[in-house]
Amino acid sequence: GGAAAAPTAGGGAALAAGDLTELDALRKQKRDLVDEIAALQQQAAATNSKRKRKALAKSQAALEAHLGKLEVHITQIEAAKEAERDALQLWKLGLSERARSRVQQRTAAAAA
Repeated sequence: GGAAAAPTAGGGAALAAGDLTELDALRKQKRDLVDEIAALQQQAAATNSKRKRKALAKSQAALEAHLGKLEVHITQIEAAKEAERDALQLWKLGLSERARSRVQQRTAAAAA
C-alpha cells in the first residue's frame, strides 16, 4: 500500500497515536512475513521435487520483495515520528528559553 505515505509533522497527539498503531500493525506484518519465508525455506529443504522447490523459491522471492517494501515503509514512518519528536523538543526548548529571558528582563527591571 504505497498510498499511505509518511505522515506530516504537526498533526499532534492524535496523529502520533494513530501512527503507533499503524507502526505496530506494520511490525506484526513484518514478523508474519519473516515467519512465512522461514516456513517456505523449510518446505523447500524438505521436498525432493525440483518443480515444487522452484515454485517455493518464486513465492519466497515475492515475499522477500514485499518484506523489503514493508521495511522501507516502517523506516519512513519511524523517521517521520523521530522528526516530529525533535521538532516538539525544539519547540519546548524555545518556549522555556523565552520564559527564561522574560524572567531575566523582569528581574533586571525590578533591580533598576
